[in-house]
Amino acid sequence: MFNNMKIEQLQNLKKEVEVAVKLLLGEKLRKLILYGSYARGDFHNDSDVDFAVVTDIELEQINIFDEKLAEICLELSLKYDVVVTIILISEKNFNGYCDILPYYRNLVKEGIPVYGIQ
Repeated sequence: MFNNMKIEQLQNLKKEVEVAVKLLLGEKLRKLILYGSYARGDFHNDSDVDFAVVTDIELEQINIFDEKLAEICLELSLKYDVVVTIILISEKNFNGYCDILPYYRNLVKEGIPVYGIQ
């Protein structure tokens, strides 16, 4: 159903995710990171495009944004014919565990910054 994206499409998608997340979070957005197979360059036909959003929103409040993020993911998935996933991570957790937890270490090691400083 979904196809590999061309480089130009990926650049457009990254920009649209950045704009949508900025509108949603405003100054609470700290980092936007492309990660996973599209960041590593080893994607295939069934690969999704993964984004991590680091925000200074407290962990307990992050779920408030789940529905809106799901809408953004759905809209962009349909537009670009690829599954788009966006996860929110509290800045406190990210900074506290980026050297400890494998998931966060991979974000730092393999992720491509789209917004903010890695």
